[in-house]
Amino acid sequence: VESVIFGPEGVLSRLQPGSILVVSSTVAPQTIKRIAGRLQGRDMHLVDAPLTRGEEAAEKGRLLVMAGGDAQVVERCRPVFSAFSDAIHYLGPLGAGQVGKLVNNLILWACMSANFEGLKLGQALGVDPEVLRRALVDSSANNWSLQTRAEEKPVPWAEKDMTIVLKEADLARISLPLCGTVKEVIKGFKIERGLPTPSMPAD
Repeated sequence: VESVIFGPEGVLSRLQPGSILVVSSTVAPQTIKRIAGRLQGRDMHLVDAPLTRGEEAAEKGRLLVMAGGDAQVVERCRPVFSAFSDAIHYLGPLGAGQVGKLVNNLILWACMSANFEGLKLGQALGVDPEVLRRALVDSSANNWSLQTRAEEKPVPWAEKDMTIVLKEADLARISLPLCGTVKEVIKGFKIERGLPTPSMPAD
């Protein structure tokens, strides 16, 4: 992200005074603050606005935006955000959007991990996974990743997301033991499916 903004042919070299720079990548809140520091003294505004709901929502223009930054500047971005999203949530000062995205992803990967282990247990005990999935979607165990079969899609960013969450938790001096477990479950899930992990690059 910083290379794209500040590199020799970066975005910064093309922006007009008074421009709004929106970062929609999922990065650490500390990264957003570092970018803001590097932009100090320049006539421009920074907004962090990561996106959720996945590829299918992107194709349908129904992404969800979690935005952080000056409230009035975020409001000016709404017409642009509305071109590809149908839900825009202002979460607070700069970096708040990234905090929201990290919490979203922690809960998403936790659900996916539980789905993976639960369906695996059901199959081992003789219940067809598809029959069980239909029942679970109609039950109190229902969740977005179960409904959308998120585990069937590539998940290259899962471990990166959990690494950021764990680092932010360390900086905040809070314990998130489930997060560490989820990171390992996701890694096992990817290995079992033959998907690349950070220590096993794609061919």
